[in-house]
Amino acid sequence: MKKIITLFITLVCCATWLLAQSLEVVQPLQMIENSSVLVQYKNQFGKYEMPDKDVPFPFALIVMHLDGNASDVTTAKERIQLYLGTQKMVVDQYRENPNEIWFLVENTVKNIYIDCGEGCERKLLVSGVRLRPNVVYTCKVHYEPEQMVSVPQKTKITSQYLLINVTPSNAIVEVDGNLWTTSNGVASNLLAFGEHRYRVSAPDYASAEGKVLINDPEHTQSLAVQLQPRFASVTLQVENNAEIWVNGTKKGVGKWTGTLGYGLYRMETRLMGHVDGMVQQTISENDANRIITLPAPTPIYGSLRVETQPLMADVYLDGKNVGKTPIMLSEVIIGSHVVEVKMDGYNVLSTTQTITEGQTSVVGGVLTEKTKSTVSYSGNRTSVVGGNEMFTVQDVTFEMVKVEGGTFTMGATVEQGSDASDWAKPTHSVTLSDYSIGKCEVTQALWEAVMGNNPSYYKGSTKPVEKVSWDDCQTFISKLNSLLSSQLGGRRFALPTEAQWEYAARGGKKSQGYMYAGGNSLSAVAWYDGNGSSSTHPVGTKSPNELGLHDMIGNVREWCQDWYGSYTGSSKTDPTGPSIGENRVTRGGSWDGSSWVCRVSFRSYTKPANHSNSLGFRLVLLLN
Repeated sequence: MKKIITLFITLVCCATWLLAQSLEVVQPLQMIENSSVLVQYKNQFGKYEMPDKDVPFPFALIVMHLDGNASDVTTAKERIQLYLGTQKMVVDQYRENPNEIWFLVENTVKNIYIDCGEGCERKLLVSGVRLRPNVVYTCKVHYEPEQMVSVPQKTKITSQYLLINVTPSNAIVEVDGNLWTTSNGVASNLLAFGEHRYRVSAPDYASAEGKVLINDPEHTQSLAVQLQPRFASVTLQVENNAEIWVNGTKKGVGKWTGTLGYGLYRMETRLMGHVDGMVQQTISENDANRIITLPAPTPIYGSLRVETQPLMADVYLDGKNVGKTPIMLSEVIIGSHVVEVKMDGYNVLSTTQTITEGQTSVVGGVLTEKTKSTVSYSGNRTSVVGGNEMFTVQDVTFEMVKVEGGTFTMGATVEQGSDASDWAKPTHSVTLSDYSIGKCEVTQALWEAVMGNNPSYYKGSTKPVEKVSWDDCQTFISKLNSLLSSQLGGRRFALPTEAQWEYAARGGKKSQGYMYAGGNSLSAVAWYDGNGSSSTHPVGTKSPNELGLHDMIGNVREWCQDWYGSYTGSSKTDPTGPSIGENRVTRGGSWDGSSWVCRVSFRSYTKPANHSNSLGFRLVLLLN
């Protein structure tokens, strides 16, 4: 019986020991940082060889065998911990194999947990089983990381655009001391988050400064800055159509309306043959829409005496009848003036006379009777007509003015205005030889004397011939050259080239730089739609230009010799235009043309067979 009891106790102990040895735990553990591993634990039966150093009683030894590649094992050894209840066990107190982790565990503890590290849920490894002292328990750990899944990372925004709308649109924008480019009143740039300083400025406006905070990663930040004006709208006016200048800049003729910034200004009025008028004016915020009448220039006078035979001939000064010969004019404004002496039955005596301050100029001579011969040549009469030549056909006399050659800038030069026609661009240098050009446009009387007919719409012997085509002009010129061949001495009449026309209209070497031929007051030098009264007018009734030429930019447009073509910027000498084309150049304004087309640089064109009641021509005299 005693043996049976002993055997029973032995079997119970063995069964308990076997139960403990057969413990098998398989638990998946989740790792942190978006990756996961499967950790499996499995008891191994059988004894484990003890290390050289005995395991002290009453401890048991748990040895974890780690398998997997080297990097996985290293990661596992850094993360796996063993807990007895809540108490963390010491790791690696005994280590024989680098692929193992050893833990000493009191055999009285029945609940043992394994943890893969921070962020993982602990898993039960041993539950309710009393471990035997001085026994080695082993488990195999397979550490197998899952494949990493890349998660797109959102870029952190630390800057954003600032857009600044400014008024006026030409304002200058500075941010943090840096100048920004402005286009049509808008400036933009990328700025780092934070506070930034800006400054907006413009001439004649009060500057604006401030701060702006940039901190919105989703939206462009906008800022509107409107500067307060520091200028006034004023009107400057002067009598006698003098030029108006402000601080050395020409503003207009006779009257100018515009804006001036607050401050002190030097205002002048200028007119040829006059002493400049000048005044200083302060413009302030109280001067809105102020009208300022400027002092007119003071005339500078010389004297003119006209004596001819026979007496009692009519004297015209710049187209105005001033009396009869002999006559003494004591107040004639200095500068060039056209003097004409007329008497029935006599040829007109015409000359350009320069009046000097405090001096008396004299015009004298004997008027020549009109002859009945078919053709006559008056020759060079310097004492009477200042070197110009007079030609007579069938009792009709016309004058050719000597033009000294030179170099000038052709096209839309600065005095022609910023709105000058693009056809007159680019400007270019032109050099011309000497030539002579008609003092006036060819009259209907001269056309009839040569051609025997009158095609003009607006009849009048002293009015310019019109409704003639370019081809008609060539026929007229051919006949005129034949009639006067014995007097021309190897020279010939022709239409002027476009360059010869513009150089003469500008005044040649005597040019004063006017917008129009003879001055900046259009009504004084030209018949145009502002004073043309819907028809042509007798030639020579408006003031001439510096060379004594009349009607260069009014009355009728004038044919030129050239085919029409676009300008180039290269320099040219005695240019004659393109060699071929479809249209011939016409120049000058007309009785029905606007002031815009009356500039000396303005160009137009039409087909050579066309004709119009506002289109005529004038002659040039050239060497063959």
